[in-house]
Amino acid sequence: MERMQRSLLGFLTIAVGASVPFHEVSASEIYMRPQCKQGYCSHEIIRDIAPARFLRDAILMRYQTAYAGKKCADGTDLESDACFKRPAPAGYSSFRVGYSLCSRTNPINATPTVDPKTNEPKYVVNYLNPAGTFAAYQTSSTVSYFAVCHGWEPKEFDDTFVKFVTANGYKPLAISNEQTIVNSESEALTTISNASSIGETPSIRMLVGKWFATNPRVCKGVAGQTEELFTYSPRKFIGYESACDINKVAVEKNRLRVSFTCYGEGMASKETELYEFVSSTEAKRTTFDGKRSYTFTMRRCP
Repeated sequence: MERMQRSLLGFLTIAVGASVPFHEVSASEIYMRPQCKQGYCSHEIIRDIAPARFLRDAILMRYQTAYAGKKCADGTDLESDACFKRPAPAGYSSFRVGYSLCSRTNPINATPTVDPKTNEPKYVVNYLNPAGTFAAYQTSSTVSYFAVCHGWEPKEFDDTFVKFVTANGYKPLAISNEQTIVNSESEALTTISNASSIGETPSIRMLVGKWFATNPRVCKGVAGQTEELFTYSPRKFIGYESACDINKVAVEKNRLRVSFTCYGEGMASKETELYEFVSSTEAKRTTFDGKRSYTFTMRRCP
């Protein structure tokens, strides 16, 4: 019987009882264990897991998800191949973006769905309480959260689940509102932001990766050799024919002040720049030339 296959690139091997940090690397695909009840099995694929925003005590993870449903004949064993076997790729819906706020004090999962009455796309934002009690309709969202944030998929909410939750620092939470339904991805992000003060703690890790100023085609270029291609790691920045060491990062409300030592044309210079994050894929960058400043928008490479 086909059950489930995973390919978790760079994900940690998790042993229950060992405290595991949130992941900061991408995964390829996770084929989730089907959720079956009343003669119907719901299958889910989660892929392209990657950090969208780093916070002081949490990480906002962005992922893509697709669903497929299988109706089982009356009296069919839900654990049988007929119900449990993974559908062919063509049987899944189109991939849509979901979000998990990986936090031990404020775990949230935002899942794309479709209004059954209007067939309009919606987002369900679930405020989770893994160490306490949670409603039956939060089961799928809770499973997705742990797959995205910890690379571990609960099979049952049993003693193994309780041990894992406890070992990873989750405690019962007082949650007055368990769920909010919104109309779009942007509204889901706003809802998470309002619930978590997500925009208040930018980090240098939010810059890690490749960025461009006007033309995304430069993203295919080579760092240091391509104009308007900006490449960041936690300790270095590479621009066109220049490279900089990151010396200091200071948080100023919703922006970063970054101090560099830059090298180019056989000379070294001290530089300071400001970065204000509009979203996980867009930032306003301010550079200085003496007393004059220049601000432009840069976007993350696709």
